[in-house]
Formats: sequence, structure tokens, C-alpha cells
Amino acid sequence: MSLVVSSAGVDLSDSEVLYVFADLHGQVDALQVFLERFARERAVHPHLLVAGDLGVGYSELAGSLLRAQRNRITAVRGNCDSSRDEELCGFPLPLVRNCFWRGRKILITHGHMLSEWRLPLLPEGSIMITGHSHYPRLERDEETGIILLNPGSVASPRRGSKASFAVIRPGRIEIRNLARGSVMKVLRIEDLAT
Repeated sequence: MSLVVSSAGVDLSDSEVLYVFADLHGQVDALQVFLERFARERAVHPHLLVAGDLGVGYSELAGSLLRAQRNRITAVRGNCDSSRDEELCGFPLPLVRNCFWRGRKILITHGHMLSEWRLPLLPEGSIMITGHSHYPRLERDEETGIILLNPGSVASPRRGSKASFAVIRPGRIEIRNLARGSVMKVLRIEDLAT
């Protein structure tokens, strides 16, 4: 079964680079390391995409750190998030977000309701970002041409993986090790910007 996704969305065309994380579960130390890496980015208007399970209800400090970045964050609600998380972060957490970046559609969802197992109808070359599994994944679906990205978890990785996040740049997507910042996986993408 395919799901139709609306065309309305957030325009991220001013951002040169997108940093992506998921499954924080309120862990302040992991968030601080991630935000330090983000702060070092030299790109024009870098932006943060969050694929849910912020869990800042467990840590008001994590909420305040995210609130300070709220104008540069586009996020979705995970299965562990609540209205308390929205309140502490200062930004909305819908179940799904549509974004547009450099001629490409990006759909962000946590993955507990919509995942790579139930792909929405998206144009070829679109990026579908999920979290939930706490395990990084980066590949192009052979049937649809949709790029599937799960950055893994910045705080509690599973299945032997390391804490990780993703970076989307013109021409490539990277999954990076949180502790070292080293690239774990790369997928080259065509630049659709006109």
C-alpha cells in the first residue's frame, strides 16, 4: 500500500547543509556533542532536521539547548514524544514534515507509523528520513528511486552500531560517527538545484 503525501512543506533552499539526528531520548551529553559538531559547520545557513524521539521531557537542559536553536530546526514527533517536548523545545512536533531543498523533496517522519516498509508516493530522488530503529541506514530504493535515510541514534544505538547522525550536502549524504565525526557511509546524489 502506498500513501500519498501532500506537496505543502518547509522551504530549506537557503540552507547549504542539513544535519540530521534522531532518537535523542533526552540525553544531554549526546546532544551537546552533536550541537558542537553542528556549530563547527562552515556552510551557509546550516539547518537541523530531527526525526523524532527527542525525549526532552526527561531533561529540561536538553529542551533549553534545542530551544536556543529552534529557528534552525525542523522536527517531527516520535513515539516517545509528547506535548511536553513541544513546550520545552519551543517548536511544533507534527507526525510528518515535508521539506524542499535544492530541487528535492524531503519527507521526515519518525518511522513508527510510516517507514521504508510502507513507502509514500514521492518523486524519484526524494529523501525519506526516519528514526525509530536506532540503527543507521542509507540507500536508494531500487524500485522507487527514493533515498532512505535513517541517521541512527545520537544517544542509544542498537544492533552493534555506534552513536551517529547524518549530513546532507550538495552531491552527497553522509552518516557520521558522533564521537569521532568520521564518515561511516556515503551515498552520492545528483544535485537537482536549478
